[in-house]
Amino acid sequence: MILSFKTFRFDTNQQLLTEAGEAVALNDKATQLLSFFLQNAGSIVSKNDILDKVWSERVVSDQVVFQNISLLRSLFGADAIKTFPKKGYLWQLKITPLPLEESTIQSDASLHLQKLKPAIVTENKSPLFKPIYITLLACMICVVGTLILLNQRSLLEENSVSTTHFQQIYLFNPKSSEITLLNGLNSDQKLQSTTDVKQYLNLNPSQWFVASQAYPVNGGMALRFSISTTKRDWNDYIFSKDTSGAQSQLAALLKLLARSGYFEVATDAQALAILKVLNGPKHLQAVILQQQALLQFRFHEFDMADALLAQQLKAKNSLLRTGLLSLLKTDVNQWNQQWESAKLDAERAISAFQQLSLEHLEAKALIQSSWLYLVEQDFRQAILVLNRAIAKARSSGDSLLEVTAHVTQSFMASKSGQTELMYAQIDLATELLQLHQLDPIHHILIYKTLGWIANSPLEAQPHYEKILALPYSPLYMHEFYHAAAQLRDIALLQQDWSLAITTIKDWQRPSFQALAKAQIALAQNQWQQSKRHATEAFQLAQINQNKVDALDAALLLIQLSDHTQAPHDKQTYQRFIDQNATRRWISQNRKSLRQQ
Repeated sequence: MILSFKTFRFDTNQQLLTEAGEAVALNDKATQLLSFFLQNAGSIVSKNDILDKVWSERVVSDQVVFQNISLLRSLFGADAIKTFPKKGYLWQLKITPLPLEESTIQSDASLHLQKLKPAIVTENKSPLFKPIYITLLACMICVVGTLILLNQRSLLEENSVSTTHFQQIYLFNPKSSEITLLNGLNSDQKLQSTTDVKQYLNLNPSQWFVASQAYPVNGGMALRFSISTTKRDWNDYIFSKDTSGAQSQLAALLKLLARSGYFEVATDAQALAILKVLNGPKHLQAVILQQQALLQFRFHEFDMADALLAQQLKAKNSLLRTGLLSLLKTDVNQWNQQWESAKLDAERAISAFQQLSLEHLEAKALIQSSWLYLVEQDFRQAILVLNRAIAKARSSGDSLLEVTAHVTQSFMASKSGQTELMYAQIDLATELLQLHQLDPIHHILIYKTLGWIANSPLEAQPHYEKILALPYSPLYMHEFYHAAAQLRDIALLQQDWSLAITTIKDWQRPSFQALAKAQIALAQNQWQQSKRHATEAFQLAQINQNKVDALDAALLLIQLSDHTQAPHDKQTYQRFIDQNATRRWISQNRKSLRQQ
């Protein structure tokens, strides 16, 4: 029997999948799984049912099931197989049975052999020519077979985990400016970020890790690069006429940063001060200024970051730089709750990346823009935009971006009350992480979202604990700090002082640690001790330009003023809040501010 769905046909007798008459390469287990779903269309099949039917001859892990379901979804669309949490999976595509004679399903090999047979019959049957034609026939069959195998191999590789996101991997010695190309990387290891590569290679912390990937664009070459050290990272793009020119610019940037001490200073505040006075070649100024705006953004200096980005957008830029500046400006304005400006910036970024055919950056911009629809409570449009982002991320081969789009969609679904979609997207993101063998650090995206959508603090607690159990990575700085703060607050509600203390980690900035100690002391009614830690946090935060810590410490000190017999301090800290509070901070602390 031939079963037709979408643009595909499946021959249940031959166990052959085709699309437009061309054979689609599937491994044996994926084929058996597809056949099982089609036979049980309309019914939910459990994971145990699948294991009993497809893997009855051996014991395998659940991950194998997830991987093969993800493979089928990558072929037929995410909506082909629906996940029902704790129940199983349902095939959702409409199936049309076709009579066998109406089918045109043939393998490439049979099609080629049919074309060859008439030529054998009609040719001269002379004994002299017969060996020649037999030889030619054998050669042609070999060629056809080779082409089929190559085609199948190509299709399999498209669904495998054999590619990396960096073509060139280097070590850079900042003292000698020596650049060493790394060889021998395992191509089966999915390296989505510098964090993955550093952990995978166990690199020397005194060296810089540098990775690059070239993308041909209109009028030149876009070089994506990532510089990673023990203290901080730098991720950006360089545009040049060709790869050689872009690599030369990257080498010049490395040497400039080595001389400046940017990666050696202890704090981001010191790093920002270096960038403000760093004089580099003209072709690197846009890269340096964008990094400066990024650090100001991280310090929650939203207005300053936005002004710097707006100034740069007025300058003569490549289309790539315009897109990158607009993408960062979108993020800045979203955090600053300037929604209309953020929407214009997002549209400009998406347009630029579309023109350049940079699908991974377009996917990133689409994910950013989806949050603007959440603000407007247009959940349907947000999910549609995220579907576009998923398609672009998958097409570009950026599986980490695809995971990000799925977990974002899960959060959107939770806000719109779509519980089934919420868990289905989480399951799909989890399966993709396993399928592409991404580093465990990227599971933080799942844990963060599960913490967000939890129905109670107790339900959220294990997810935040999982985040803090991971080795700290600057790649997910915001997620680590958020998890520490949330878990600390949960512990304080439970009066679990020992758990609260464990949320203070060595990797945290000193002002954040001092603020946590102040919160714990306050919860235990230790007013003077709390004031001492809060004052320390406020001073440290001001020195290191950690605006949020300084604001949080000021608010806590106002709350403590009545208990510590220091009412005169209240005006000082209130004035600091009035002068420095951002819209985002005010909205997050509105309840506490009303109580003052």
